[in-house]
Amino acid sequence: MPQQQQSKPALSYSAIAQFLRCPRQYWYQRIARVPTGPKSSALVEGSVGHSTLEYVLRAKMKGK
Repeated sequence: MPQQQQSKPALSYSAIAQFLRCPRQYWYQRIARVPTGPKSSALVEGSVGHSTLEYVLRAKMKGK
C-alpha cells in the first residue's frame, strides 16, 4: 500500500496569525485538514472580483 506524503503546513502571515488567534482552529484547518462548510456567496463573489481584477491588470502590464 503506497504511503501518502504529508506536506508541512506553510508558515505564512495568515497561518501564524490564525495560530496566535486560536491554536485549536489552526490545528483543525492546517494540520488535520478538516473540511469546512460551504463558503458564503459574498466570499465567492469577492474572490471572483479579485481574480478578475488581477487578470485584467496583469494583461495590461504585459501590454495586451
